[in-house]
Amino acid sequence: MTAPICEIKESAAQSSSLKGFAIHTSADYVVTFLFWAIGYVCGICPAGAIERRDARASAVRRLAGKPMTSLRAKFLLAILRLVNARKAFTDGENFLADALEKQTNGPALPGRRLLRKFLIRDEQIAGVRSFVVQPRENASAHRILYLHGGAYAWDLISVHWKIIEELIALTGASVTVPIYPLTPTTGWEAAHDAVRRVYGHLADKSGADTITIMGDSAGGGLALAVTMALRDDARPMPGSLVLFSPWLDVSLSDPEQRALAPRDPILAPPGLLAAGRAYANGVSPQDSRVSPLFGSFDGLPPVAILSGTRDLLNSDARRVARRAPRVVQMFEYPDMPHVWVGLPIPEAHQALQQAANFVELNTVTSRRSYPSGT
Repeated sequence: MTAPICEIKESAAQSSSLKGFAIHTSADYVVTFLFWAIGYVCGICPAGAIERRDARASAVRRLAGKPMTSLRAKFLLAILRLVNARKAFTDGENFLADALEKQTNGPALPGRRLLRKFLIRDEQIAGVRSFVVQPRENASAHRILYLHGGAYAWDLISVHWKIIEELIALTGASVTVPIYPLTPTTGWEAAHDAVRRVYGHLADKSGADTITIMGDSAGGGLALAVTMALRDDARPMPGSLVLFSPWLDVSLSDPEQRALAPRDPILAPPGLLAAGRAYANGVSPQDSRVSPLFGSFDGLPPVAILSGTRDLLNSDARRVARRAPRVVQMFEYPDMPHVWVGLPIPEAHQALQQAANFVELNTVTSRRSYPSGT
């Protein structure tokens, strides 16, 4: 049954859900609030000044052929360190218990502004709860299947809505976000099954080659693993894949990650390893169904990987790019942390623009458009 969110949110049940949502996502805004508060209180970096300074400096560095980390990103990285944003991942024993507690709040819901801006439905697709987000006008024929991250243990959060909003603005695509089952209650099999059912519905409705499967972090690993499974089962393939800071090896087997770990302000190995073991659910953590880095890249559609050098998972992205240069195009961002595309920094917009360009170049629908609501 399909129900627009604007109608659902008036019910008593939804009111209770929103209260839980507020608790669940309030932490998402702490970093952003602290960043702006420090700037305004100190009087050294009001928003307009930062944007002008970043624009001027970035232009100069681009002309010189040198990448530059924006002032805003530098401040935000410092704040991530200050608030110990990686704390949840430093305790492997309690990571899954904390995740289970957070799961009771359910996925983050879109705010009123997004409800006004887009057509948004909360519906069951092939038995899987999914959000469908469409432009109100000038919708393209692109379809994005977006798989959220969260170490396979955390639900959709408000940062994901920011990413989805900008992707729609840049591509005109309709975005479907399945709320797939999470670990430790379930393992990889349930996640694969849910994503494949939703993908099959979209492929039957719009054509597989109109679809780009996107994902961040664990969602990026899931996107790649599911696409490999579709190929192995001779199913229609999506037009392309876009992976933001993907988790490609849940075993964290690359020795380079020991050097990367202290530089990462968001992730830490103990929590990732605990989540990876639970998600593997009895199979080897290096089985390609849970760690697609170890799978074959033959016969896959074009893949874009966007990864930052302050990300513990960056070395795995590099390994994949070296293994499959004919399939994988990698965009590496100096000094960017895990899933920086969801942060309020210029580098996020730049990366999402690159993702949109990649979709445009690798999707057969790039010159077609449909009315909204189709």
